[in-house]
Amino acid sequence: MKNSVKVAPSIISANMLKLSEEIEILERSGADMIHIDVYPLMVFAFEYSELANVTIGTLLLDFLRKRTSLPLEVHLAIEVDSNIITEYIKLGADVITFHPEVIDNSEEIGKIIDTVKKNNIKLGLATSVSSDLAYIKKYAKYADLILLTTSNPNFSGKIKIQESENKIIQIRNLIGNEIDLAVDGGVDDEVGPKFVKCGASILVVGKYIFKSKNYLEAIRRLKDKCIN
Repeated sequence: MKNSVKVAPSIISANMLKLSEEIEILERSGADMIHIDVYPLMVFAFEYSELANVTIGTLLLDFLRKRTSLPLEVHLAIEVDSNIITEYIKLGADVITFHPEVIDNSEEIGKIIDTVKKNNIKLGLATSVSSDLAYIKKYAKYADLILLTTSNPNFSGKIKIQESENKIIQIRNLIGNEIDLAVDGGVDDEVGPKFVKCGASILVVGKYIFKSKNYLEAIRRLKDKCIN
């Protein structure tokens, strides 16, 4: 794990009407990677198992891959299998992140991990602040990245800062210092440094960047506060 924090703008918060321009600005502004959330089109008040697997994730990834050389991390907040994973790999994902706790079949989890690894793609494991860490403990040895979301996956919960700090510490103690730990949800130049102090190495950032008047200044300010 590098000493400097990486900033991964969450592209779901960008202006989709001028996405090409947004990507160009992010590249010039010091973004280290792009975080792509893949949610079903209907998500509110449902659990994973109740969600229809209808997304625009593949279209978005295809669009972005043709326009940037920045690493693209795809967060699959949907139920997946090895076939779905293969689609995202073919379209140019650099990191595939999925939630192992929503897959009942351990054999399928193994297939997903094998599919990612044999294609030389980085593997991410996602968990929420309210989830048990049993799956992270079981599969962390295969992971290049752990992603912690600071609210419940169905959006019904608010950002949980203190709980997330405690969870970051737990995960970092569990995985050691060689695996990246990303945190997604509520990150700004006040919360982000707290997460980094607890052990986060990647900050997934949405509104803090995209609502700012100057992406370069926003990213620079965030990084400076995290290392000072």
